[in-house]
Amino acid sequence: MPVSITTSKGTCTGFTGTHATCMLSGIPAGGSRGVDVVFVTPPDASGALLATVDVTTDDEQTAHGSGGPTVIAARPGSTRGFVPPGGSISTGGSPTAENNTVATFILPKSGPGAAITLRAETDRTGEFCGGRPCSGKILYLSPFAGYDDLRHPPILKIVWDKTAAGRGVSSDLYVQKAVNGPIVKVENCRDTSIHLADPHPCVHERTKRGSGDIEFEILLISGDPRFARR
Repeated sequence: MPVSITTSKGTCTGFTGTHATCMLSGIPAGGSRGVDVVFVTPPDASGALLATVDVTTDDEQTAHGSGGPTVIAARPGSTRGFVPPGGSISTGGSPTAENNTVATFILPKSGPGAAITLRAETDRTGEFCGGRPCSGKILYLSPFAGYDDLRHPPILKIVWDKTAAGRGVSSDLYVQKAVNGPIVKVENCRDTSIHLADPHPCVHERTKRGSGDIEFEILLISGDPRFARR
């Protein structure tokens, strides 16, 4: 999965799928520009992987280059990349006792898309749950812009392994919207018959899976949240 693209001189857009656009105007005849592309490999990948970058100029000429993209092995519990409208990004589908908190972030089809970092972390776990011991890990969702429609909100799904289920579907979720800001309890959505982020963020669904794992579906808008955990 491509994560980022930068150039030695000029600007580049974020990735939409596997495509990105860079503006590299002002290259003299025989000149060159450096373009660095970062990919994240699949977590179940094995052996050597080859990533290929194809470049076409605005006059439909093929650009030649040397060297390859930087390849970074995926780390369990963490993911990052550009999420297109209607797309999603996930740290995993099913938690385990070793990786007990996984999450999926989903954008509505409206909006510009967003560069997203999503990761589970163990730092500061003693500060988050209203002075009580927490279950699972802190989840970090990076700030993003362009999604303020309460009726078409982004969705954050968090799943805790049964070994870290806490009080199950009755567990409380806490949010910190800014680094070093106040930590407050996430309320239930006022109307769960529709996807309405009121208040925001709010818990829309609480589900106990057949495996015993616990899943919360949270509705939010831009700026909600930076950190969340239960």
